[in-house]
Amino acid sequence: MMFKAWVDDIAEKQGKTAVIPGMEPTGIYAEIRSLLNLRFQTQEELTRIKNRIARWFAIYFPEYKDVYGDFMAVSGRMILKEAPLPES
Repeated sequence: MMFKAWVDDIAEKQGKTAVIPGMEPTGIYAEIRSLLNLRFQTQEELTRIKNRIARWFAIYFPEYKDVYGDFMAVSGRMILKEAPLPES
């Protein structure tokens, strides 16, 4: 079995990329790897937050997306400052 095939086989079985002992990134490469992981986590968290906001708008202001398209529209935010919640 060739090296690449062996690494791919381990990645498939373990569900993650294999790190060969003694080949862990060090120095600046370890920092880059750490920052990339942090970036991915931040992007996932940002997506979750945006989805929560979109859900909140869909529940309380179902027509908002039809009128403004983007929940960050300046004119839409100005309207929400004046009338934050619909009357029950």
